Amino acid sequence: MIKMLSVATVVLMSASPVDADVCLYGDGDADADVDFADFAALQLCFTGTGGDASPSCDPFDFDGDGDVDLNDIAEFGQGLTGPVPLFDYGASPRSNAEAEQLALEHFPPLLAEDEEYERILRDLAAIRAFQPHVLSVVHDMRWIPQEMIVKVTDGVTRCEFDALNAHYRMTELEFLFQSGGGTWYVVHYPGRLNIPVLAPNYAALDEVDSAGTNGLFGTDDHIDIQVSGAVWTYDMDDGFHDCFDGCDCHIFWTFRVDAAGNVEEVNRQCTGLPWCEFPDFCAGE
Repeated sequence: MIKMLSVATVVLMSASPVDADVCLYGDGDADADVDFADFAALQLCFTGTGGDASPSCDPFDFDGDGDVDLNDIAEFGQGLTGPVPLFDYGASPRSNAEAEQLALEHFPPLLAEDEEYERILRDLAAIRAFQPHVLSVVHDMRWIPQEMIVKVTDGVTRCEFDALNAHYRMTELEFLFQSGGGTWYVVHYPGRLNIPVLAPNYAALDEVDSAGTNGLFGTDDHIDIQVSGAVWTYDMDDGFHDCFDGCDCHIFWTFRVDAAGNVEEVNRQCTGLPWCEFPDFCAGE
């Protein structure tokens, strides 16, 4: 079972009782945990009682008295967390991006599960072997599964946001623009995620104003899936011509696939504006 890091856990990971600029006391390398890598940095910051610790050593000044002494070392030992729990992406990104994307768009788990991914992969191969005219109908993702758009409030610490990014092993925080008292970013992840499922976990953070998908426009081919017991129905839309705001021309296909992989073509419809040029097999439809 896939587990998401709870907001409550993020708050505990990022608690800062003395200095609002410190996300997590003892976290010298700002990776949202307190571990032995931080202990090495603590030793370099040690001043003894009454010493003058540099601002870079603030994460080790637990009592806020301007030095890093034995009292702070004792607090450090009590605050050891070990490495931040990292999200397990399992097999993602999988070898077939289309099947993984369809599993993410049509089923609720945060990661595409083996059963759905393998079934979609098998069914699409069977449909395309049964009806070669749909070989070119490849599903265009509705949103990018390795990216999320977030707006972070300006002028506040981002402790919880940074901790959640560390948990999901963010690979890049891409700046977009500033507006309305916040900064917009694209958060990049190493695997494909169900972003509509993940986004509310970010949106619940105090410093995050909004979080959502990086949606795509102007795409032409889409596949929708309905599941009824062992029979899965695939609605395919082969769209073409001026697709920026919705394609002018469409060839709609519907196929049913049973548990054994047997394919039935249920419907085919060619429709569009007068200038659409359809293939010969659309004649009479």
